[in-house]
Amino acid sequence: MVKNHSFGCKGITLVRNLAFGIIGVVLLFVLPGCDDGNKATESKSREEVYQETNQEFQETNQKLQETINCYRRKATEQGDANAQCILGIMYENGLQLPKSLGVTNSLELVEVVPKSIEEATKWYRKAAEQGNKEAKEALSRLQSGNQK
Repeated sequence: MVKNHSFGCKGITLVRNLAFGIIGVVLLFVLPGCDDGNKATESKSREEVYQETNQEFQETNQKLQETINCYRRKATEQGDANAQCILGIMYENGLQLPKSLGVTNSLELVEVVPKSIEEATKWYRKAAEQGNKEAKEALSRLQSGNQK
């Protein structure tokens, strides 16, 4: 269960860090191997390393889903301005993650949060109405047509 913390609009960093962590894990299988002299991994087969990494990938993906759901609950049920701002950021940028780890050079992406300027504007507006400075700035930027 994700704890309810007030992260502010900068809390999206947590979501991005989880996403980049997943990307990092994926790169382990896309990039050619590197012999760093670590004898601990030499005793494991490629399949064993893959299975362990895939398990970590799935756990990280689950944590990311729980974090996104936490922000959605806080924004909708509690009217939390910071969570509303974070939802605005997520909808403005969209969020796609790899569906699973694969051993091919192509990744199948899953849209976790669709990119939607309309939804982003809605959540920024709700947060701005509660005095959230970052949401006000983002709303102003979107209304002037200066999208990211």
